[in-house]
Amino acid sequence: MSDRPTVTVVTVTLDAGQALEATMTSVLAQTWPAIDYVVIDGGSKDGSVALIEAQADRLGAWVSEPDRGIYDAMNKGIARARGDWIIFMNAGDRFASDSIVEEVMQAASDDTDFLYGDVEVRSRQGPVHVPCRPLETMWQRIAFSHQSLFARTELMKASPFDLTYDVIADYAFYFSQHCAGRRFHHVPLVVASIAPAGYSEQKLWRRTVERWRLARRHRPRMTTDFFYLRLVITHVLPLQSRRVLKQISSLA
Repeated sequence: MSDRPTVTVVTVTLDAGQALEATMTSVLAQTWPAIDYVVIDGGSKDGSVALIEAQADRLGAWVSEPDRGIYDAMNKGIARARGDWIIFMNAGDRFASDSIVEEVMQAASDDTDFLYGDVEVRSRQGPVHVPCRPLETMWQRIAFSHQSLFARTELMKASPFDLTYDVIADYAFYFSQHCAGRRFHHVPLVVASIAPAGYSEQKLWRRTVERWRLARRHRPRMTTDFFYLRLVITHVLPLQSRRVLKQISSLA
């Protein structure tokens, strides 16, 4: 492996304005010298393109055009990636520090396919540290945030995100790679700072159904169905009901 492997950072954005600017500033401030920065804009009309153009000479590639959703946009980033490793730092996400890519790359080795760390979630009360979960529980939910994971670019180019999954295409890729015996290595660092309530959190029911279908494919056991059935009864349905009631009360 090269002493300084190139890291492709992909930012997907649409009408994100200041959030995009903060993300780009974070990426471009990284001390690691071999950064290939790719920005995929979905055809923003809010001035985001001007922000991108202002940094065009520091980007490996960028495009602004309509897409079929977030995972289609992320696949466009994968197709343009030229690095040995790839990580997604979408608009609103930030690296935890200016040196974090350098720190993670120090843990990279030829026998590792994925490097992942922890994240912090920004809230009104301050940042909340979210540690990774055991990989053995990946059939229940993703063990890490995609903003904290560096993947071998060649693996992602060979298997881009499956667009038949509307909400969990990233999870489907990582879980399938884990089941295939790929080598994941945890780096005990906070890699990224992210906002709460991401894309999949906003589509809770759809996410649960897709995750259940994927888990049954790789783990066709009664315990799999029991876990997801209990999850629906104790968490998903009550939360959905509260959201509906809140919407109804706002109309009163």
